[in-house]
Amino acid sequence: MGLTLIQFPVGEKRVDPLRQRIDELQCEVDRLTAERDEMQGTLNRLALGIVILDRNMCVTFANASAKSILTESDGAAGLQLGRFVARYPRDHRRLKELVKSAVQERGVAGEPEEASLILHGVDGSQLVSAYVMPTSSSFDTWSNDRVALALRRLEAAPDLARCVKQMFSLTDTEAKYALALARGLTLAEEARAQSVRLSTARSHLARIFQKTQTHKQSQLVALLSSGAPAFRSISALGTVS
Repeated sequence: MGLTLIQFPVGEKRVDPLRQRIDELQCEVDRLTAERDEMQGTLNRLALGIVILDRNMCVTFANASAKSILTESDGAAGLQLGRFVARYPRDHRRLKELVKSAVQERGVAGEPEEASLILHGVDGSQLVSAYVMPTSSSFDTWSNDRVALALRRLEAAPDLARCVKQMFSLTDTEAKYALALARGLTLAEEARAQSVRLSTARSHLARIFQKTQTHKQSQLVALLSSGAPAFRSISALGTVS
């Protein structure tokens, strides 16, 4: 049985398929690395603390602002063995519930639910607002159990109105309307108290919805209620053992 010789055209270079695939993968890795570095650089320039963590509270990313908050000795939160830990047990339990809920909502049709709470530092000082939201699939392609946590320092506020203004950048008037609704008043009742038309009050409410990222009064009231512990006695919180 004779051998058949395969002749290649003169000057044609043979390409190793395996080597070609390796080069393609290396280019893809370089592209993803560049995108990651660009995203991290952008997040590090934010004044807002951004943390990515999983359902077990293990931190996989924290930008510069978040690291500053987490390394404060008397702060509201920190790291223990790579896990995000709120200083007070009640804060930590509530945060874990919100993280678990956000993880479960990934992949569910419709707008993802977002929630917030206030974390307390030593003696009720060093207040930090924590905003929990599911990460998008495009942001986190390797795992479906990650959530984003936005952290923002709050100045110690002697009253709820001042804290609400700080958290959501509300005006004095907007804060009054928001807190009136939280106390159970109707928009019409607060409009009469402010001696303005109902249409004017509705305009204020629309801006409040926009700033708090809520869509109806029940959502707004629930959001404000989640921040109420900041103004209760710190003695009820207990301490971390």
